[in-house]
Amino acid sequence: MTQYLLILTHVRSIGLNLGSDGRLPLALRSCCEVSVPLFFFHLRTPEGLDPDEDGLMLSDLETAYLEACASIPDMAADLARTGLSPMPYSFVIANAAGEALMEVPFAERLRDPRRLTRPDQHVRARRLSGEIADVIGVTRETLQQSREILARARRDP
Repeated sequence: MTQYLLILTHVRSIGLNLGSDGRLPLALRSCCEVSVPLFFFHLRTPEGLDPDEDGLMLSDLETAYLEACASIPDMAADLARTGLSPMPYSFVIANAAGEALMEVPFAERLRDPRRLTRPDQHVRARRLSGEIADVIGVTRETLQQSREILARARRDP
């Protein structure tokens, strides 16, 4: 990012103009501009859409989703303190072009807090559950064998 700012300063100092989008000329972008998506978290309320004017630069949509999920409990608590139900509220995650990418209902997060986990964690959890089930099965077999040995030992002193 520092390299980008230095180049931007140099571009301005030699009289080159930025593009209409406020970015470096196309010829310079590929060599020095790091593209980090900008996501906006518009708040959908019962009264309508409250736009996010600032947005956040995040690595990807999954990170934006997790950011929205992480902020819902605090916002829900603030709404509840003012006597409003947070259930009809949601975040509309949009890109810099204004396109809605995803909607994250507060009710979804508040009813099922596990929704904050990453999708790959569900796969890992299923795998671990299977491994635990296997270990439990082996343990039950060992316990049964131990009971049989103990019963024989009691019969044959």
